[in-house]
Amino acid sequence: MAELVRKYLVVADDTPECRVAAHVAARRAKHSDKGRVLIIAVIEPTHFHHWLGVNDDINREQREHYEALAQELADIVSSEIDHPAEIVFREGEVRPCVRALIEEDPEIKVLVLGADPGRKGPGPLVSLVSRGGFAFGERHIPVLIVPGDLTAEAIRDLA
Repeated sequence: MAELVRKYLVVADDTPECRVAAHVAARRAKHSDKGRVLIIAVIEPTHFHHWLGVNDDINREQREHYEALAQELADIVSSEIDHPAEIVFREGEVRPCVRALIEEDPEIKVLVLGADPGRKGPGPLVSLVSRGGFAFGERHIPVLIVPGDLTAEAIRDLA
């Protein structure tokens, strides 16, 4: 019989709260039977097409940035669980890329998002979810939204 894996999906973005989401996902995976963490880093298209060489440089720098960020999140996961995080890179807009990954991978059971605790709002992904604009097509999975300012102690207590 195949091993049934429960993946917690974390979106790598440039917010501090994605690091909290990675910590919580790792802790939840640690306490789940066959729990794993999957990190998606979405490289959004640049709209600078005047000079191809400049566009290529921007794309390369953006790719390197997201590779480093995804590795940082993977290191957070490694500090909590024995199984290394799986990292997936996609190019495009975040919402359709996350939706497509959830449709493709039936082992993804929970999407973990960190909410910005500031006054500007919870962040773009959490706002999409709360407005109902982040449909997952045919698959319905829970979304775990965690405050982005959780301390390490609070994360241990929570997850």
